[in-house]
Amino acid sequence: MVFLPRFWGGLPFPPSCLLELSRDLNMGEDPLISPPTEVYKRFYSEPRSEQATSWDVQRLFDSEPTSVSSKVDKLGMRGADDSLVRLALLKALQVKTDVNYDVVEFVQHILKFTPDDIPDRENGYTLHKESCQSFSNQTYHKLDTPRQQMLAGERACCHAFQEIVWDLTRQLDPGARDTRSFPAKLTFMHEQIMQGDFASYKPDFVYGVPAPLKGTRWEFMGSCGEVKKTRANVFRPGRSNNVTMAKIKKLREDWAKPTPQSKNTSKAATPEPPKPTTPSKITTRAGSKRKAAAEVAIRITKKVKIDKTRAASTLQTRPLVKFTGPEMQTAKYINELLSHGIRAYAFGFLLQETRMSLWYVDRMGMATSQSFDIFLNPELFVLVVAALHFADRDKLGTIPLVKYPDGASRSHDKAVLELPRAIRSDGTPIDEHLSFRLRVSAASPLIVAYGAVGRGTTVIPITPNARARELFGQDKLVAKLCWPSTNRRSEAEVIRVIRTKMKENKKAKAYLKNIVDLKCSLDMSAVEIGLPRAFMDLSEPYEPRLLRTLIMVEYLPLEQIRSLDDFKVVFVDNFDAHHWVFEVVGILHRDPTISNFMFYYDQNGKVIGILADWDVASTTEDLDTVLDDIEKEENLKDTVNVSTTPRKEDEGSKVAPDTAREAEDSETERRPRYRTGTSAFMALDLLQNNKITHQYRHDMESFFYVLCFFCAQFRPVTSDNPKPHFAHLSDWESGELSRIYEKKKGFLWHGDTFYDFFKNADKTYRPLMDQWIIPLHDDTFDNVLDYSLKLSKLCGRLAFARRQNNEWKQQQVMKEIQRISAEVDSGVTYEMFRDVLTM
Repeated sequence: MVFLPRFWGGLPFPPSCLLELSRDLNMGEDPLISPPTEVYKRFYSEPRSEQATSWDVQRLFDSEPTSVSSKVDKLGMRGADDSLVRLALLKALQVKTDVNYDVVEFVQHILKFTPDDIPDRENGYTLHKESCQSFSNQTYHKLDTPRQQMLAGERACCHAFQEIVWDLTRQLDPGARDTRSFPAKLTFMHEQIMQGDFASYKPDFVYGVPAPLKGTRWEFMGSCGEVKKTRANVFRPGRSNNVTMAKIKKLREDWAKPTPQSKNTSKAATPEPPKPTTPSKITTRAGSKRKAAAEVAIRITKKVKIDKTRAASTLQTRPLVKFTGPEMQTAKYINELLSHGIRAYAFGFLLQETRMSLWYVDRMGMATSQSFDIFLNPELFVLVVAALHFADRDKLGTIPLVKYPDGASRSHDKAVLELPRAIRSDGTPIDEHLSFRLRVSAASPLIVAYGAVGRGTTVIPITPNARARELFGQDKLVAKLCWPSTNRRSEAEVIRVIRTKMKENKKAKAYLKNIVDLKCSLDMSAVEIGLPRAFMDLSEPYEPRLLRTLIMVEYLPLEQIRSLDDFKVVFVDNFDAHHWVFEVVGILHRDPTISNFMFYYDQNGKVIGILADWDVASTTEDLDTVLDDIEKEENLKDTVNVSTTPRKEDEGSKVAPDTAREAEDSETERRPRYRTGTSAFMALDLLQNNKITHQYRHDMESFFYVLCFFCAQFRPVTSDNPKPHFAHLSDWESGELSRIYEKKKGFLWHGDTFYDFFKNADKTYRPLMDQWIIPLHDDTFDNVLDYSLKLSKLCGRLAFARRQNNEWKQQQVMKEIQRISAEVDSGVTYEMFRDVLTM
């Protein structure tokens, strides 16, 4: 997969790019709201603009965001509609959040810092008296206060809090020279919008290497925070601003006491400590009792506080968490933080009045600590400030495989990706260290999927170093890092199987050049990567995830196509490759989209199409009949706790498939069934009916939509358009799936709607209409709508017959379903489609 920048008519990212979440977010749910279209799922960034349309956010999270609107964002800036982001976050986190975790252990597990690590100081620590008083006297409320008054109160309040923290860090680290590997500071943002690729938010505080406020980017921040202050006179001077060493020692003693463990704590207590690829650097100072990283990791596995009142460890039984306004604000900021940079998790805080709570979000969910009063429990506040101050990038959530040079860098220069081992493309192990240099630039940007919870796909342009160069050559490569469910079939394994079996078949061998060239891959568990969740006593995640890294050749995105003839070659190459993979290997792609159509030019200048992204592919053994789907849907009704399970109407559109056929039958039967694909290119059957399994004909229909979308929406370079891009198509890319279904139905059914769809097609590519699109529409896909409507009606009749316990009627309807299904399968075939492509 190639990762050159995408350009969307001046937008900073594809309008519906709210998520790869589509099939990423809650892979176990069947959302009815469209995720950012796969056109945008790709790993590209766009030039920033001060205005942009807002998009659908439903598949924002591992459930992926919610519906997108084509209207201008409420903020009047680039980014998602704030209300949609809120909705998506609520749906993603409501049943994936643990609350009231012990503060000391929260800091210990996430920031790898304990009370023993607080440097001894003869006179203890002091909270800056004047700043404490100033913080106490000020109030501000963003919603109910005149703007100027609110800003004045906010500035005074936040400035005071900032000075309290800065003064503490000077006491913690009195050296004149800052020698930390990550010399960050807590900074009040003064209502400045953070620079990023998605929503336009103004966090109160960020923690990172100091930079001009106006240019501060989420990508290089370590943490963020929200402050809410509506009451004055909450602090009494002289009472709580001293933190004596006696208080610190008491904190250490309390932390050292053994904690009784409940019966169901085996998960937290048994993992082995992570095996870091390289030893973590820890800067020691006079008076500090900080330990080596390995020692702390071992300590973590031994000391786990158990809350017996915590909800049961499944999504179905975990209670819904309700978020207050300030809590939702904090969640939004952390979501943005985790949607930028190369992160495994994100850390933040919320300060309401004088009570602080700590926040942790990873790709599986969220956890918050107990709240504590920073003046009544100042020793805890000192612990938090010290932990932040001494934290390096890894402890603040950077994926530890990526190493940055020490210092105040705000770029990816000199950063390297280090793999402790890998699996070659042929499946043989590489038992040695591999290193790759990051080459992130404007031309080859870092691409991160939007949304905290989910796969969190991150694509990094890289160049091999040393041994990696010997193995893989000097080609430009990309590293695709993601957090798929542990139950999902590995994309690397799918590619290996495809390439191996096609190599053995004389006819299919010719299409190997159209399959992505995988160099190596690596899977690492949450424990091995050192993810805090693996060592905390949290509710079991609905979908446990692992870190998967794929090293692949870099290809060109479809926007970089040079001519109509080149596009035709790429389309036919991908169409044929898709077919031969299905015929010979028995694997169905299930997600043909604009962004999965890639290409390269060989040494002779000939264009070669590449069909990318096989991460939701399934085997033919997984493709049930229509009746199997209906039966499983009926059985599912008896196994799902409808009182606590999110309704299907609440989910996004692009969902992950169930590819874990290796699981036991009993486990498979309990799994929800979900539709796969990207809304803009999804077949009508799948948009309308979640009971239908993704079939080969659905991919054929997706190829047709890709063809139509390209012809209608591609904007090549012209005198008026300096950068090639795809125009936004809100009718197909945003909104509820039912709405997209209606729009596509009109496209296929109504002649005026069909031809109007192409009214802005570029003249260079308009010939595709007469040559391919109209013949395919009239001869093949014009009938798809009839079949879709018939199947939908029959499914409704079958459900009614079952409610009436009418077995005879059920049998009659099922026979009719089989007949209609056979008709539609025979009406949309590779041969029929391919005949048109030869015209």
